[in-house]
Amino acid sequence: MVYPAVSAVCIRVSKELKEKMDRRREIVNWSEEIMGFIERRVEDLEQEKAINELKEFIRELTKVPLDEAVGM
Repeated sequence: MVYPAVSAVCIRVSKELKEKMDRRREIVNWSEEIMGFIERRVEDLEQEKAINELKEFIRELTKVPLDEAVGM
């Protein structure tokens, strides 16, 4: 997968882990793996934030008397 307009991010891993990653570099594109993980994690966090905001909105709605909520 090609990502247009990418920025570089540096991570640190143990020497042992780096050696293990190097042994598998022919079958795993670590940059894509890490980028995909970060994208999914950010999406999960954004969804979690949206859900929490919606829950708070619903809590606030339940504080409004029904006749005010329907414009009577």
